[in-house]
Amino acid sequence: MRAIAHAARQRRAPAPPPWHRNMLSKARQRWAVGIAITGLVAASVIVWKLTAPTYSTDIGRQTVAELPDGTRVRLNTDTALKVRFDNGLRRVELLRGQAFFDVAHDHAHPFVVVAGDTEVRALGTRFDVRRADGGAKVVLAEGKVAVTERGSRSAAWTLEPGQTLTTGRRNVAPAPVPTDLAVATGWTEGRVSFRATPLEDAVDEINRYSRDKVILSADVPAHTRVNGDFAIGKPMEFVTAMTTLYGLKADRRLGGDIELKAPEG
Repeated sequence: MRAIAHAARQRRAPAPPPWHRNMLSKARQRWAVGIAITGLVAASVIVWKLTAPTYSTDIGRQTVAELPDGTRVRLNTDTALKVRFDNGLRRVELLRGQAFFDVAHDHAHPFVVVAGDTEVRALGTRFDVRRADGGAKVVLAEGKVAVTERGSRSAAWTLEPGQTLTTGRRNVAPAPVPTDLAVATGWTEGRVSFRATPLEDAVDEINRYSRDKVILSADVPAHTRVNGDFAIGKPMEFVTAMTTLYGLKADRRLGGDIELKAPEG
């Protein structure tokens, strides 16, 4: 019995035929590739969730970003936004600034922009959102959007093309109003436009695009109405127009700012 057992241990199992070895090798390769692909997909999902893309611009700069779903976003000066696509929802958080959204059509996955307490929900449309004064200003260029505000008594507002809605203003109930799209979205073409705009508001808008600020002296009528189109990032173009049209005096300060003063005498 001992001798038989020893002989059995010494006897080697017959090698599988070549065709069988090839089949086993290919099966192992397919299995390995499948595991690798599964791992890469899982890893990419985890990385996407942990590192949601953030897009931003500096003062006076603009950029265009294309999101994973094909949506194109133009970021205005000093703007930052965070993108997260998860659980069937395409969500963009506007952290600061202003952005124009050209949303890719995908009815199965709603597209939502959150700006503070304001939420804008759209399905294939073009609209502008700007964070300001604790709320947001929404301008609809094409399509349809529903706007909600956390804590508001109204459930939602539905905007039609050519309408704007401003939230976050104290003691003022938000309501859609008609807007001049050429003026409201002129920044996407490199200009700021004013139509009977108070001078102080025009100065604030010009200052968004430059580190050198325009300052109104206390003796300048701040409510003077301004009309005109001005190139973004060129404050001297605006200053020259104000001194020419209204006889104001411009003084350059040490830090580079420009002060507009009333004419002497």
